[in-house]
Amino acid sequence: MARDPRSREELRRQLTELLGAEAVETLMEALPPHPWDELVTKADLALLRTDFFGELDGFRSEVRAEFQRFDERMTARIEMSEHKLTATFRGELNTAITSQTRSLIYSNLGITVTLAATFLAALKLA
Repeated sequence: MARDPRSREELRRQLTELLGAEAVETLMEALPPHPWDELVTKADLALLRTDFFGELDGFRSEVRAEFQRFDERMTARIEMSEHKLTATFRGELNTAITSQTRSLIYSNLGITVTLAATFLAALKLA
């Protein structure tokens, strides 16, 4: 039987006539305001909790796996980028060292030629 507020008040009125106001208040406080089949039991909550956390654990596993795949992809990209940067840096360093070495050799050659010419000039004058 569906219970509505009107039928609940009718029950309260009839019981007050039979039992008295204090007894009826005690009884009405003990009765749920909804039908018994709409109440949730601890077993219902435990089942819901098991279902919910079971699904949540599955979701957590999926998220962990996805983060692991993401981490692996990012690690691979970083390693590849580091390799490219290292190769680029090595190339630039090689070019810079070659240029410096060439400048140093030409400078030393110029100094050597100048010193030789000065030495020969000094020998001719002497």
